[in-house]
Amino acid sequence: MEANTKTQDQSRLLSVLTYNVYLVPDIMVSEVCFTCTNQKSRATGIGKLIKQYDVAMLQEVWCSQTSRIEQEIMRSHQILSLYKSLGNTMFDFLRTIRTKPGGLYGAFRKEFTE
Repeated sequence: MEANTKTQDQSRLLSVLTYNVYLVPDIMVSEVCFTCTNQKSRATGIGKLIKQYDVAMLQEVWCSQTSRIEQEIMRSHQILSLYKSLGNTMFDFLRTIRTKPGGLYGAFRKEFTE
């Protein structure tokens, strides 16, 4: 009989999500640019998706609706400070221009910081 010496933590794999979400600034959303519509519901859905992963790195999060993503993940994930929403899409957009994170957004499970 073999003894299982692996602990639960050792047998767990790291799950990573990388996703181009195309959340453009609100000023760019219009009926003409139909691929940008429904950003509020898309951002909420993206937040729900992130909760299923240990690490999430998103592209093209141009500070549009980041607060909605954060409402979904704030209990389970740590958001990298450079990407954290200021609570207002216009302020978030202006900060993106100033700090130039390139539309990137990152979060990881809080248990990794303990």
